[in-house]
Amino acid sequence: MGAAEKVTLCRIRLSMNSPYTKTWAHQRLSERSSRIWVTPLVGGHCGYYQISAEDPLVRISFKEVYDQSHRVASFLSQRGYAHEDVCCQVLPNCFHYAVFYLGALLAGGVMSGASALSTEYELKRQFLDSCCKVVITNYANVNKVLLAVKECPKVERKKNVIFYPDDTALLPYSSGTTGMQKGVMLSHKNFSTMLDIFNKHCEDHVLWKLGESGWDYHKENLLLMLPFYHIYGFGMMNHVLCNGSTGIVLSKFDPVVFLEAIQTYKPKMIMVVPPILLFLTKHPMTAKYDLSSVHFVFSGAAPLGKDLCDEFLRKYKHVRYLAQGYGMTECSMASHLPPLDSRMNFNNIGMLASTYEQKIVSKTGEALPIGEPGELCIRGPTIMKGYLGSPEETAQAVDNEGWLHTGDFGFMDDKGQMHILDRVKELIKVKGLQDKYESVVLFKIRHCVLGKVSPHKFLTGGVVFISEIPKSPSGKIIRRILRDQGAKDMSSKPQ
Repeated sequence: MGAAEKVTLCRIRLSMNSPYTKTWAHQRLSERSSRIWVTPLVGGHCGYYQISAEDPLVRISFKEVYDQSHRVASFLSQRGYAHEDVCCQVLPNCFHYAVFYLGALLAGGVMSGASALSTEYELKRQFLDSCCKVVITNYANVNKVLLAVKECPKVERKKNVIFYPDDTALLPYSSGTTGMQKGVMLSHKNFSTMLDIFNKHCEDHVLWKLGESGWDYHKENLLLMLPFYHIYGFGMMNHVLCNGSTGIVLSKFDPVVFLEAIQTYKPKMIMVVPPILLFLTKHPMTAKYDLSSVHFVFSGAAPLGKDLCDEFLRKYKHVRYLAQGYGMTECSMASHLPPLDSRMNFNNIGMLASTYEQKIVSKTGEALPIGEPGELCIRGPTIMKGYLGSPEETAQAVDNEGWLHTGDFGFMDDKGQMHILDRVKELIKVKGLQDKYESVVLFKIRHCVLGKVSPHKFLTGGVVFISEIPKSPSGKIIRRILRDQGAKDMSSKPQ
């Protein structure tokens, strides 16, 4: 195979300036926050790391983040919390989240976030699976946490030791949309490199396009309403910490608080998930608020529909760019990011981010050329160490050459933009050819034959109406719940 052919099969994005760090995540973030609070602030920036959207008087400065995270580290170390011990946070979005997360890493440990909406059973499962030594929560969740830890074993203290860039720093749990949640082990090097990649992409391809007078992080506000225990929301929290912007924290998504925060703090850029874009597009209450400061809307976690995007851009003519990216917990956040080369960047997930390699493979593992759909595989310095306690599942996800098999089905066009069509597991065979589930549904809707089918040809399964489609906080449909409910309904019916 010639060199020219290889380029079409495997896309690599490397450069001499590509970020590739071997430092500790907490070291970079802690040092960055200490530099911000000793540097004179310019313009009208308020000098705070985070401000509560619900109560603007509740706020924390970069200096307080720096001081308090070191106090947390000292507190944990004095009580036997040591190298690679796991600390689990059961908290809604709040400014204490960054303090406890950095404190745990400064003490040499690992941070694992859990949803404050989790049930007692779900918390117990994550506590046991992660072998966590410390749980941090608030008054609203303390009783649930105490019940969950009853069946967890007592922990042994161990001496603190030196730690390394390849040590595990984070233990987020995968979204579990198609199966049980798994603990994803991310190292200091994984996440630090991811922050560098994201920041570099923003500087090179995004920020300079959003303001006539240039972009100054110290003058900007960014809404933080995505859940911090999810890798997308967690990454945005750290993006603010790295760059000196002020994060406006929503403890949960509240439509009124969300709209008031945009009107009050005037962010130029908002990071959303599809359900929030749907709300902005469809809900009449948005007309009561001034949202004209927003120039760029970035969506992630789940795919956007073209019709929704078209309607959104027609409604908000001041929005210069609407784009989506792509990532996974297993790659520390994002592997594809939009270049903002047009107002409508939503037809694809953008270009391969710096330091990554990419290839599209067939069902047999053969690399496919440009334009042919197959499974997306990525490789780079942010790919997870593995799934906690699951070597077999790790081997299925990451092969012996280091390629992460994403399970997503798509193709790369001749401009280097990646298009995701569906999950590999959700594809349907039609006359021996693969087709998307959504395509089959749309075809049936457009060619409706209701009333034209003989009675004996009706399906006997029937239609089940549910109050709502189960979705994760990031907007993904949790298909396993639908499958489990369907199996339960079928088993309860008389044969």
